[in-house]
Amino acid sequence: MERSGRSSDVTAASTTLSDRLRHAGLRATRPRVTVLGWLDANPGHHPADRVVERTALSRATVYHVLSQLSAADLVLTAEPTAGPVLYETAADPHHHFVCRSCGRVIDVACVTGETPCLHVDVPGAVIEQADVILRGVCAGCA
Repeated sequence: MERSGRSSDVTAASTTLSDRLRHAGLRATRPRVTVLGWLDANPGHHPADRVVERTALSRATVYHVLSQLSAADLVLTAEPTAGPVLYETAADPHHHFVCRSCGRVIDVACVTGETPCLHVDVPGAVIEQADVILRGVCAGCA
């Protein structure tokens, strides 16, 4: 009996992932569901190579899927100066603080809580996104 309960939990989770993908205009393919599901289950900031290692999908597939998920706003990216682009799923837009000593990445809430969460005046432009990377030394390294 417990086994069928787990199966329906997995089915419900897959349906939710599939719905999110379809709502974003993407087909719910196995690689997309796998990558999005892994990122959901593992909060934090992850390089693409970690997703490759943990999902057993090919490197090319993971990079392609992450690009699609990012373009569909299902995955957020952080691009620290040194090192690879980091990927995460998050409910709210936010910025990032990167410790120059240990490399830790810390989420920083947006002031307005909406995208774009930094308002600047660029005459004639429509700003859709603002990516802010704060750099310094975290409390643990200070």
